[in-house]
Amino acid sequence: MAEVRLNFEERKFILKCYWKTVNISEVQRRFRMEFQRDSPTRLTIPRLRDRFEDEGTVQNIHKNNSGRRQTSTSPTREREVIERFQQFPRKSVRQTARETGI
Repeated sequence: MAEVRLNFEERKFILKCYWKTVNISEVQRRFRMEFQRDSPTRLTIPRLRDRFEDEGTVQNIHKNNSGRRQTSTSPTREREVIERFQQFPRKSVRQTARETGI
């Protein structure tokens, strides 16, 4: 079953309740009373807390990101990769990256 996304106010409410009670069941009960809808799962609440502690926000800082890490390459490394693609145009990006150490 797909979980409904939480908006900013709901996330903020969850964190405040959790810090007051340090009890996931109590947070779920208060959430149902406040928003008149299903509460987040028992896993969602600690994940939200951990994300806030790690990133300092309850918003999704990776929104509009494919999830892949960005790599920075030096101009010489970039030229090397371009030359490899020109030499071997049918070789996969993954194989070329592995061979060049990117």
